[in-house]
Formats: sequence, structure tokens, C-alpha cells
Amino acid sequence: MSSVLLVVYLPAALSRHAWSDDLPFLTSTTTDLLDQTLARGRPISGLIQAVGFGSVDGIGGLPTLRVLGLCGLLLLVDWFRRLLVRSGLPAGTALFIAVTGGLLPSFHQMPTWATIFTSSWLHLLGGIGGARYLRWADDRRRRDLVIAVVSLTVTMLSYPPAAMFCWIVPVVRFSIERPPPREAALRTLGLAATVAASTVAGASLLGIAGRLFDLQRTDHLRVVSSLDALADKAVWFVTRPVLIAARPFNTWSPSPIEAALTALPVIGIVVLALWARATGSVGRRTLSTAVIGICTALTMSSHLVAPDNQVEYRFMTGITLAVWALFVIAVREMAERTPLGSRPRSPGWATRRLAGGTAMVLVVVLAGSEARASVDRLMVSPSRDKEAYLRSAVSTFDPTAHREVAIVLPESWPSTRRLGVFSTVTDLSHPWVAEPNVRLLLAENGHDVSSLPVRTTERSTPQPSILVVDLRPFAEALSGATAERP
Repeated sequence: MSSVLLVVYLPAALSRHAWSDDLPFLTSTTTDLLDQTLARGRPISGLIQAVGFGSVDGIGGLPTLRVLGLCGLLLLVDWFRRLLVRSGLPAGTALFIAVTGGLLPSFHQMPTWATIFTSSWLHLLGGIGGARYLRWADDRRRRDLVIAVVSLTVTMLSYPPAAMFCWIVPVVRFSIERPPPREAALRTLGLAATVAASTVAGASLLGIAGRLFDLQRTDHLRVVSSLDALADKAVWFVTRPVLIAARPFNTWSPSPIEAALTALPVIGIVVLALWARATGSVGRRTLSTAVIGICTALTMSSHLVAPDNQVEYRFMTGITLAVWALFVIAVREMAERTPLGSRPRSPGWATRRLAGGTAMVLVVVLAGSEARASVDRLMVSPSRDKEAYLRSAVSTFDPTAHREVAIVLPESWPSTRRLGVFSTVTDLSHPWVAEPNVRLLLAENGHDVSSLPVRTTERSTPQPSILVVDLRPFAEALSGATAERP
């Protein structure tokens, strides 16, 4: 299992590249980073990020942080595998779901983007919180409940979407163990109360910190405040995240027809399988299926209460993994319900097993290939091309002649039809990237840039004392290359 993920992600983790927020983080002081993250309600992860970025030396030091993220991903995937096995799934199927789950688009950036090197660890902590709560519900050991609350509170104070990963645990357990619907509903309510308690605890600590440090509230702490906004949020959730999660490994932005033709069959198979696995009356089957559906939706609850609608895979880790796991379990259930499907001594049983194993290996190979291509397309290759251009542009910098650097921005940057940041052709399209990137490259060339003015502008200002870095030719070249792609 680890070897597959290492082959896919380790080359990118070790390569020289910096992407988006990496660059301002590298040029910010530890105090600035702490102030920013504390104001956004993420003091714990902010402290870890500040220490991490403060301990590396420029772009060349970022592989250290990315390898830490990769280590966290390996542990997260192994934890998920063990969760599937403990819930009653065969070891081979559990391994397949866990490995391919780690290759979903939601996981691509965890080991390859230094800014979120804590993300895999935080998702693991959120999952542990959910698992400990359900263990407490089973055995009533107070220690498990304490660990659940503390884990979720720490995750809330680090990255709230990762705390919602706790809901992956009831999704898996309820779909495999098939508890009575009333018991599943009560445990769902109990976990919701635990999450709410952790949220209140985290908010209280943030309030105290805000008064102590006189921090201003940011947009990241806002919530939906009207029924109309809540209704719009529900429509957005059903038509975007749900359909995207039901199109695993696919980062293309679909048309409504494409989404319906590809996502609805997956959703239909999952619902039918959950219904078939449930027992009892129609009402009991409906409740069992609904509880699992609600838990799956709650993996995105931090974004369901936020006013902004953002389609970003890194915010959808829980729901994409949940839908993929449910889909594989559903397909396995359907295969076992076929005639002679689960009889080892039936004619053709060995052939069917071989075909199933071959299909699994093929899925792993295809998913791994797409993951490597996705990371290279989003980060590694664009960073290499961008750095070559910027290095050439700043190679003429003369500290005795140039008193300022002016970066000329294009009117627009090209993009593709992929979802979220996967549509990004270059991170220079993010307005916070160019200035710190130029500073870092000048510093690597041995120049003291601590007091050098570096500004962005939309017009060229050719003066002897100003080094002009014109990004417009670079954007035009990218636009032409993007237009030529199929």
C-alpha cells in the first residue's frame, strides 16, 4: 500500500517547486503568519506552519514539509484501511478502497503542497475523534469520550474541514455493520452533539485569544444567516459537491448532462445497495439509508454553514472518500448477490476472483497515473516553467543601478475546464504570488532584498533605476499552449 502512494507522490514531494501560498509564507515573518492564522481561527495549525516555514531555507527547503505531509497521508490511509477491516470488510477490499481513496483528487495536494503539509495529519486527528466517540458509544469508557472531544477541538482550532472528517467513521461502520436504524440515528445525534461541543469549546478559546491579542474577526468565521441563503446552500450542495463526489478521479468540470449521465448512476447504485443491505420494513430501510446519507453530507458541514460556495477538492476530502467507499462496497454487494457469486466451490469461481483482482489492479494503476499527472499539471511543471521565466527576467538585476522592481501583470491569465484550483495553469494568476516569488529568486542570486521595493503594476515603467519584470509575454505563451490542448 505504502509503495503505491510513494511511487505516485514522492517524486513530486521531493522536486523543486513552490505553489501559491508557499511563496508569501516563505517571505513572511513568524509573527505575521501567527497573526494571520489566529485571526482566521486556526492558531494551532498556524503555529505549526510558522515553525515549519521558519525552519526551511527558501524554495529548496520545501521538500522537507511536503515529505511530512506524505508521511501523514500514509498514516491516514493505513488508519482508514484498519477502520474498514474492523468494521467487517475483507482485508483485500479494505486495502483496495484505502489505496485508491488516497489517490482521489482530494488527496493530491496533501503530500505535494507545502502550505497544507499539516492537512493529512489533521484529517487523521478528525477521524480519530469520530472513531473514539463511537467506541465510547459502544463501551461507555470516559477516556474515549475525552479523547474524542479533545481531538475534535484541536482539529477545529487547526482546520475545521478536517474536523468534519470524523463523519467518515459512521459512514463506514453503518454501511458495513448495518446496526438497527434507531441505534444509528442516536449515535449520529450523539456525534453531532460532540462536534457541537468541540465547536463551542474552540470558539470560546478563540474568543479569549481574540481579546488577549486584540484580533479582528475575518470572513473565515462567518456563517449562513438567513433561510434564503440556507436554501441556496442546499441547492448548491446537491448540484455541485454531491455530483462531483460521485465522479471519482475526474477533475473535469462537467456540463449538466455530463454530470447527470456519470454521477447519477453512481448515486443510484450506492442508494440501491444501502437499501438492499438494510433489513426490516420500508420505513426502517429508509431510515437506515437516510442516516448514512446524512453522515456523508455532514463531512462537509463546515462549508454547509459558511456563506461562500467553494468547489475545492481539499474541502471535500470526507465526502469524496465516503462516496467512493460506499460505491466499492455497493459493487461488491451486487457481485455477491449474483448467482454463485459468493460460493468458492462453484464453477468459474476462481476465474471470477481473478477477473475481480485484475480489475482492482487496473483501477489502482489508472488512478495512480492520473494522480501523478494531476500533480505535475497543477504544480510541478508550471513551477518549473514559471521559475525559468522569472530567473531570466531577474538575471539582469544590478543592485548598484536598480532601486526598485516593477512586475507588470497581464489583464488576464488562462485557465482550463477543470474544477477548483485544478483549472489553474500557473499560480502567477494568484495576485499574492509574483512579488514574493521574485524576492526569493533575487535572494537566491545573492542579493539583499530586505529593503528592496517590489511592486506589481499593469503598465510598464521603463526607467534606468527600475527593473521591469513583464509577465505579459509569459501569459500569452501559456494562453497559446492552453488553446492547443484538446
